[in-house]
Amino acid sequence: MVIRVSIAASSNEPSQEIVDASRIFIDRLRECMESFILYLGGYWGLMRYVAQHACRSGIHCVFILPENPREDPPRSQCYIPIYTGLSMRQRSEALVLSGDVLVSLGGSVGTIIEILMAYANSIPVYVLTGYGMDSDRVMNSFSPHADSRKLTEIKIYYRDPGGMAMDICKEVLQKTRRSRAMASETTRHG
Repeated sequence: MVIRVSIAASSNEPSQEIVDASRIFIDRLRECMESFILYLGGYWGLMRYVAQHACRSGIHCVFILPENPREDPPRSQCYIPIYTGLSMRQRSEALVLSGDVLVSLGGSVGTIIEILMAYANSIPVYVLTGYGMDSDRVMNSFSPHADSRKLTEIKIYYRDPGGMAMDICKEVLQKTRRSRAMASETTRHG
């Protein structure tokens, strides 16, 4: 089963520290997950560094691009651009809804909006904090739940990109096992 991982990340030029943390996250995810695709909202800022490292590691990246994107992804076998013609906010919704999980690697208001969109749609949310990004505020405001409905848990990882990747792998594996068990049970009694 291919897992779709939507990435919420800064559109600004990132610090080397957050670039390194993002690489650790991708490397750990690749070590523990058989098959996954990254979904990104653009090819600029931190998103570019994530895509470049993923591509070098053989991981496919789908770009859900807004109208008039700042930059087009280069033509590469591992990059799949989708030119939506959507506004930035609409693009964010398409990005979030495309993933099985949403991973925030740090950003500003766009990243925070994507975290809340995922929560509102009951999509599991994983947030990397501790690198001085505006989205670090989510830790104090919305974790583990953004409201009383408790639609999904917003999981916070303070300076622990490897731990975040490992938890995603564990939870996806558990979900996959449950799905296979249910399918097997249905086949036996169907």
